[in-house]
Amino acid sequence: MSYAVDDTYNRVGIREDLTNILEIISPSDFPLYSAFGKTTASNTYHEWQTVTLSSPAANVQVEGFTASYATSTPTSRLGNYTQIFAKTIEVSRTAKKVQVAGRSDEVAFQTELRMKELVGDFEYAIIRGTATAGGSQTAGRMHAGLIAMLTASGATLTAGSAATVQTTLTEARYNTLLQGIFDNGGNPTQTYCNGFVKRTISAFTTPGSRQINSDSGKVNAAINYYESDFGMQEIILDRVMPKDTIVVIDPNMFKIAVLDAPKMTPMSKVGDGERSMIVAEQTLVCMNQNSSGKYIGILTA
Repeated sequence: MSYAVDDTYNRVGIREDLTNILEIISPSDFPLYSAFGKTTASNTYHEWQTVTLSSPAANVQVEGFTASYATSTPTSRLGNYTQIFAKTIEVSRTAKKVQVAGRSDEVAFQTELRMKELVGDFEYAIIRGTATAGGSQTAGRMHAGLIAMLTASGATLTAGSAATVQTTLTEARYNTLLQGIFDNGGNPTQTYCNGFVKRTISAFTTPGSRQINSDSGKVNAAINYYESDFGMQEIILDRVMPKDTIVVIDPNMFKIAVLDAPKMTPMSKVGDGERSMIVAEQTLVCMNQNSSGKYIGILTA
């Protein structure tokens, strides 16, 4: 004797099982932008000054000496162009009215996403920015991000170029970079790198290159702090850093100069929807390029 079972395979009208939790898996951690202090810009070309002290030398005077006066050291005038960043939002009237899992306000939700993307664009410009003054038909760009800015001066190791073979980042080469920055008067405390180079640094084997403050019972395969002859270096992952490059910096020597802070502005209504735009304008300031350095051309395979 058979029975007709009222099972779910024949059921009509079962409600969907859609969680009300929305997970955003795209990366939104941008450490350089967070680490740098903020200052105010009042022009599209933001300028600052730096000065170089004379090197230490023997300073011996006879009793009753007559002073001689050296020429004053002039300051150097540096600058960087501001860059306009923008993200747009458009939500239809219907999309605002319907109930959607994971958020109660579609405009607010889209605004939050675009703001996170904008911070990523800030980070990209800080690291990879190149020079463009801009014009009426040309978008202005930051004069230089970190990588370009540190080619003018500072300690730079070029491991290779398009015509030469790249080299592996070794512990000795890393320390050569740190020494070069120190010899130029810098006291860097942070090293920014991508995942590949982070693993390379974590493979350093000198006894002083182990992670400090390790927890008992855990295997430490990573170096998050490197105690060098030139001070403690914090090793920081940055998703935007090129795979073949590291920058070693004193974060106190860098700032973000803000001409216009990010804000969301409603735009004119067009059709059956709502439009808005987030706009910001800012640039990177490096108070003294000799404070930091970089290693480029690292072998990545």
